[in-house]
Amino acid sequence: AAIDRERLVQIYNNRAVPAAGPIPPTVSGDNPDVSSVYDPDAARELLAQAGYADGFSTELVTTTDPTDVAIAQAIIADWSAVGINATLVPVEFAQWLDIASNRPEEMPIGYIGWFLDYQDPSNVYEPLVSCAGSFNVGGFCNEEIDAVFQAAKLLPPGDERWSAYAGLESLLVQEMPNINLVHVVNYYYISERVEGLVPDAALLLNFESATINN
Repeated sequence: AAIDRERLVQIYNNRAVPAAGPIPPTVSGDNPDVSSVYDPDAARELLAQAGYADGFSTELVTTTDPTDVAIAQAIIADWSAVGINATLVPVEFAQWLDIASNRPEEMPIGYIGWFLDYQDPSNVYEPLVSCAGSFNVGGFCNEEIDAVFQAAKLLPPGDERWSAYAGLESLLVQEMPNINLVHVVNYYYISERVEGLVPDAALLLNFESATINN
């Protein structure tokens, strides 16, 4: 509620869409019914309910990538409006990974992007928020949600699997172990000679069916 995602989209020169949940809208299993709302008043109420009526101070650790820094600065400005005083700490990408992987206690809040390794919603849940996740930096663990995931990942590709992941995404939005901000949209220039080149959320471009006409 505290972050204006539409503003972040503008920083990406409109090459992104606001993220309500962790699964990109182009990936099967995305739940179109989940939503995110920018409501600073509601954010202040939530802070008060959590015992932080006067706000608090923290650090936001990001990479030195100019876009990452710009996004972080916008987030910090939004947080300031609801009483959260965040200091920007930009570090090199390798250092960010080192802190996240080996000393996560030194990173109160981290900002980073996530790219799918393969075109399946399990690649959003398993590494990032499952109890044994390989990149679960915040240490989030909800055994009930994990059980839902374990059942979903056994289903074959198809409507039942996608529906199970859509339900899982809804549960994650309620728990919000991570703050999902935007899903980046990629644009490509393709020669008229090229046919069958398909954009892919994980591979960026899928060349399996691509052909070149002379």
